[in-house]
Amino acid sequence: MHGMDRLASLAAGCVLDVGPAEAVDVAAASGWPAVGLWFDPATWTDATTADVRRRGALVVSMVPGPDPTLELRSALRRVATAA
Repeated sequence: MHGMDRLASLAAGCVLDVGPAEAVDVAAASGWPAVGLWFDPATWTDATTADVRRRGALVVSMVPGPDPTLELRSALRRVATAA
């Protein structure tokens, strides 16, 4: 592996409070050359694809699933009401 370049990316789970295209912007603004994206297959459209492509980042992974912030918000509510 000597002399081999490695690509590091911003992981999909790092910016759950923004959509896929905005996650590309966050990665670029933070100096990451690539990004992983969380996406909801039910809401992903051709327009979403075009928006992500227009932003020009290298997308190295895509994680499908429902809105990941729903469980996080639920857990935070449970913690807040337990206090």
